[in-house]
Amino acid sequence: MDGKTKMESQAVPEGFAPHFKRSPVTDPWEPLFSRRGEKSVQLGVWLREAHCNPGASSHGGVIAALADSAMGLSCVASQQAARSALTVSLNVDYLATAKIGQWLLIDPRASSRRAAHWGLSTR
Repeated sequence: MDGKTKMESQAVPEGFAPHFKRSPVTDPWEPLFSRRGEKSVQLGVWLREAHCNPGASSHGGVIAALADSAMGLSCVASQQAARSALTVSLNVDYLATAKIGQWLLIDPRASSRRAAHWGLSTR
């Protein structure tokens, strides 16, 4: 059994379902999962080789891309009139790594809101 098949057979945390939005950027990282909250969208994935650097730990670019996606979806979810969101600036501080087989959760939280600016953080 290859790593992808093994990860796909693992149960996802409660409330997660196959991600509702596809993108050519994230297609190679499927299957992705999402959980919609009242004002946010969490993303999750069982890490496999496609998500990792040569050291077999989570690749920062994958984390940044998933965080960008989750934050955009969460901005739209929190603004009833919004149909889309565009990232103007993204800063990422990596505090830890994850390994193949671990569940990676992208959990955006609004930290500030101004007329044309949203500050969000993920954990």
